[in-house]
Amino acid sequence: MGFLKSIFGETTEEKTERWKTELQELLEEKLKEVGIKNEEYAFGKVDSTLELCVGGTIYLQIGFFFTDEDSEETSHDLVKITGPLVYLPDKNILPFYRKLLDLNGELYGTLCTQDEIVCLSRVMAIESLTKIEVGVAVVGILAEVEELTPLLIEEFQVQRFVPDEADE
Repeated sequence: MGFLKSIFGETTEEKTERWKTELQELLEEKLKEVGIKNEEYAFGKVDSTLELCVGGTIYLQIGFFFTDEDSEETSHDLVKITGPLVYLPDKNILPFYRKLLDLNGELYGTLCTQDEIVCLSRVMAIESLTKIEVGVAVVGILAEVEELTPLLIEEFQVQRFVPDEADE
């Protein structure tokens, strides 16, 4: 059983808060391991999402999705890590999408769009996750967002994603 599923009998809200807290502690440890200092990142918690901003330019959302406790369905509790990269271009959209498709097969996550934003996303079942797997996933997505964003900006002159002031 994964570390995130270790306690039973909690409400969904209690589980969410506990998981966000545990995940934040784990991520602080992993960020330190890869050489990112405390003053270079910030966390935020919104509803069922833990938000992470690194260096003011890389932004991740880590969301939790649960099967209703009263449901007769098999548990499909998930964690989703999403890293917004850039906004869609106004021109050269076909070459841009071709580039995204070409990159998709080489990445730890999956490139997708959410509204007008290109994101790198990874979805994993909570039930079988270990601390190491969560840390590797977040650090992997962080590294790929950091690598892909300038590549897409340079090649297609797109705008880097920046969270709205109202969302912070």
